[in-house]
Amino acid sequence: RMLPYGTPVHQVWLPPLPTTVELDSLLGPLATGKERGLHSSLWPEGGRLSFPVGVVDLPARQEQRALLLDL
Repeated sequence: RMLPYGTPVHQVWLPPLPTTVELDSLLGPLATGKERGLHSSLWPEGGRLSFPVGVVDLPARQEQRALLLDL
């Protein structure tokens, strides 16, 4: 009954992490370039030996981001 009254509040917590994550959702679409060949157009880690292995939840920052394995 209170739904039509007041303004919506800021959502304090992000939704729970999924049980599985597709690599496409972490890397984005693929592109082809002269220097890097086939690569992710959204992946900023060119030249480093790091890649996403999952998603990490940072509740204090209200963020969910890729969990990177850095070799």
